[in-house]
Amino acid sequence: MAAARQPDGKTVVVGTVFDTVSSSVFARQWIVARYHSNGELDTSFSADGFDISSFEENSANEAHTVNVQSDGKIVVAGRADFSTVSLETSDRVILRYNSDGTRDASFGDGDAQLLSPNSESFDTPVSAALQADGKLVLLSIYRYNARVDRYDLNLGPLTASADIDVTDDDTNADLKAVSFNVTN
Repeated sequence: MAAARQPDGKTVVVGTVFDTVSSSVFARQWIVARYHSNGELDTSFSADGFDISSFEENSANEAHTVNVQSDGKIVVAGRADFSTVSLETSDRVILRYNSDGTRDASFGDGDAQLLSPNSESFDTPVSAALQADGKLVLLSIYRYNARVDRYDLNLGPLTASADIDVTDDDTNADLKAVSFNVTN
């Protein structure tokens, strides 16, 4: 779950909702909701105040980060498991919404942008930040590793930038400290 405040004082919240598929299987879906500064649901957002997204029937999807661009568009990153609800493998996904809560059809492949297709790992965005130049810096974990990528959200299909320095402090096997510096 994450939240971001818009310049107008409204707050966008992302998270996960569960849907019962059977007595032993629960599908996970993304939820993106917007609230007024007084805490009331903003029903002008996505027609009813929230959007629930599933990328494949009975799949495991979880929204983890949210950022608001300077133009008011909302960027949500999370994971999607396109094979099963077991979460044995997952892919990083980014969605972008217009300020009214509709999906931005000009972004990615017209709906969502899959960042790690056919991943063989448990790939999960855990933190994201927008730079002043509009690029998204995304920190993800997979299994017992971390990765940092930067994406230009104003271009077509997203590709990771190569100019991020990642330093892995391997002095303690039980605790990994990862630091990174972003350059223009």
